[in-house]
Amino acid sequence: MKYIATCLVMLSGFLLAAPAEARWINVSGVTNDGATLSFENNDPGLTRFSYRVITKDSVRIQQGVTSWCYRGQVKKNPNAVPTTETPGWYVYQGDNITSVYANSPASINLLKVICAGT
Repeated sequence: MKYIATCLVMLSGFLLAAPAEARWINVSGVTNDGATLSFENNDPGLTRFSYRVITKDSVRIQQGVTSWCYRGQVKKNPNAVPTTETPGWYVYQGDNITSVYANSPASINLLKVICAGT
């Protein structure tokens, strides 16, 4: 019961903090450590995106940008700089930039869904 109450409090906090037009879409699959990924679909066609990492203990909202969307597919965009050699994206966390590689079913599905809108 305490777990359910905690989840409801967390959910209400996210509902209050999210803009009305934000639409979070869960992607199928899980990451290598069991987390669920979802992305905010209010800027279709861009390779900059917001997404959530949902674990059993927390929910983190991340800002990402990928060079791996080209003509609606997960392909390296030849016009993009910087880029990585492996499909994935960059995450901005304050002053730090981290590379995330699409090496799990969920991360690959996240890229596929985001790229389909470009």
